[in-house]
Parts: sequence; C-alpha cells; structure tokens
Amino acid sequence: MSDSGTFEQQIGQCIADGRKEEAVELLYRAILSCAKQRNFLEADRLHARLIEVNPMALNEIINSAEAIDAAKIQAIDTNHREIHARLYEIFSSNEERNAFYYAMKQISVEAGSEILCQGRLNSRLFLVNRGILKVMIRKGDHETFLKSVGAGEVVGADTFFPISICTASVVAENAVKLSVLERKDLAVIEQDNVGMEAKLEAYCLQNEKEKVADILRKKSLERRNFKRYKVEGKVRVQIVDGEQKPVGSAFGGLIEDISAGGLLFGIKCSQKVTARAILGRRGLFQVIFNQDGQRLEVTKPALITGVVYNLFNDYSVHARFEKNLNAEELKKVLVFARAS
Repeated sequence: MSDSGTFEQQIGQCIADGRKEEAVELLYRAILSCAKQRNFLEADRLHARLIEVNPMALNEIINSAEAIDAAKIQAIDTNHREIHARLYEIFSSNEERNAFYYAMKQISVEAGSEILCQGRLNSRLFLVNRGILKVMIRKGDHETFLKSVGAGEVVGADTFFPISICTASVVAENAVKLSVLERKDLAVIEQDNVGMEAKLEAYCLQNEKEKVADILRKKSLERRNFKRYKVEGKVRVQIVDGEQKPVGSAFGGLIEDISAGGLLFGIKCSQKVTARAILGRRGLFQVIFNQDGQRLEVTKPALITGVVYNLFNDYSVHARFEKNLNAEELKKVLVFARAS
C-alpha cells in the first residue's frame, strides 16, 4: 500500500467515479496487509473506512475484522498470555481480550524504581510479567515490608478501581517487566465492551493473595493513629489551590466520626467522576456542631485521602487534618460525641 494520503485519494477517486466495488477491494486488501504487518492502528482505521464506504459489503467487513482479530491474537506476547492466562479467561470474546491487551503499554523498570507511592493518587493498573515487586508502608523514616508480588499478579487494583489514594508504596526489587493499563484507556475500551471493567475489578478482588489492609491488621500496623469518635455534625468544605485560593463551589456533608487527626463524613454526588475529582485535594473544612442549644465551629485545613462509593449516590469521604486537633479543641468536640 502507498502512503496513507495517496491511498485515501485513490479511494476517494474510485468513489467519485462510481467504482465503489473497486474501493471496497482496495480497502480490503490494505486491511489484510496491515494486519499481517501488525500495523493494527492503521488496520482498524481502514476497517472503519471500509464500513463507511459500503456498510453492505458484509463479506469484506466480516472477513477483514476476523483477520485483524486473528493477527492481534498472534501478536500477543506468548509469555504474557501464559502468565496471565487466568485473567484472560474472564473475557467472553477475542474482541475483549484484544481490546484489553492492546490498551496496555509494556514497560520495564529498574531495581529500586517506585511505581506506586504511599499517599499519592494512582490511575494505573499493573500486570507483572517478570520480576519481583515489594509492597511497603512508610512512617517517617521507617519502612515496613508487607509482601512481595511476582509474575502473574496484578498490582494497584485497590486504588485503580475505588476512589482512594495509595495506602502503601510499591518498589521494584529487581528488574521488572510490566503491562500497564491507564484508567482513561480502560474507559475507552469499556465503551465498545460494556462490562469489561466490572469483570476486571472482580478478578482483581478475588485473586489478590493478601490485601494490604489485612496484612496491616495482622501486623498490628493499623494506619489510624488516633481514636475515632462517633459524632453528629455537619462539615462545609471549600477546595483550595496551591495559593489557598478557592476552587469551585463549597460543598457540605454529614460527619460520621472524628479524631484528633481527621474526620469521616458522607456526601451525595450523582457523578463518580466528580467524586473522584476531590480525591487528593486540599481544602478548608468548617466543622459545625449544633446540639441541645450548644454550638461549636472549628475550621481546619485538611487533605481528602479517600472517597468510598456506598451505592445510591452516597459517598464516604476521609479527610486528614494538616494540623491535628489540640487537646482543648478535641475536648470541646467530644461534648457532641455519641455513646458507642
């Protein structure tokens, strides 16, 4: 096939001259050629063009689509497919398997490289093809090893699917080869393969050997440093930028519990993408208690560290104060604590 521009001119001329069948044949042969050369981006583009030129050329449309899918299957790295065989079994068609594989990028990282950082946002899912990763938590200058992750395992699911920042760091113990899926790319393939995200999330949840939260409980390394108290109150949050200027409109919620270090509150939000947008953002939190004629207002800057979906547009939001409540502030707040 000649270059793309010249070829498109040739197709356009055939159509203008009323030689649509010739245009279909040219496109069909070009698709097969691109598929054979593993130029799948161009093959997919030409297949869409074929449908546009003549949506009734069913034989050519179907046969070329099958040729592309077959070539994509052959091009999948054999070792990768074998290592993650159980994962690929969750997909119901070759189209889904191909869409998943070709949505990922293949990367290599050196020993000591950090792929997930505790306390930061994560928008990537990692499939380990070779090498060992270490999962650890950091507290000050101290690091605590939690577990190792090797070939055939998936990393990052606990912060890729839910709206949450990383609860642990993940570092390469040696040279590691990974397949990486970006959340935005999963959203793209989900449009044509509805249900893929749900299948993938279910697989990750069911096949994770040991969850970080479970390990922390076993090791008595619960991340919460302060006792939490059930309270009844409201919170008004104004997100701010790096210069402490307001960003967007303030929003409110009902407090579920509070500690010297932060609070948990519930909000209503109709869009998951909107809820995800507040994760990792800093804001001014106006905490308001008003009960039995007593009123207390405390305003603290805080970081939103977690957003959990609870169905029916309900979300639980975790926030960590940038400066802990002092003893006097906490004493005043506990006047409004509910009996547990």
